[in-house]
Amino acid sequence: MTRFNLSPPSDAQRADITATLSAEERHVLLSHGTEAPFCGVFLDNKREGSYACRFCGLPLFRSSAKFDSGTGWPSFFAPFDPRHIRYIRDTSHGMIRT
Repeated sequence: MTRFNLSPPSDAQRADITATLSAEERHVLLSHGTEAPFCGVFLDNKREGSYACRFCGLPLFRSSAKFDSGTGWPSFFAPFDPRHIRYIRDTSHGMIRT
C-alpha cells in the first residue's frame, strides 16, 4: 500500500492547483501538450532524488531509473510506484507514446 494520498483532487482543489500553474504547465498537464524536445530543465539533470507530478505532487520516478533515450525528453524505465502512474495510449504524433 502506498503512503501517499491517491484520491483525485476535488473540484475546488483542482481550481486552486490550476491557479498556481504556468501557461506551459497548464498546456502540458491539462491539455495533453508536450514541451519542445531537448530544452526541458530536467533533461540533463543528474541530481539524486525523485521526480514528482507538478499537479498532484505524487512522486512519479526516481532519478536512479532515468536513462538517455535520445528523444529529447527525460525517460525512465520504472515508476516510483506503479499506482502513481496512469498509462494512456497516445498516437497523436504519428507514433505510439504512453
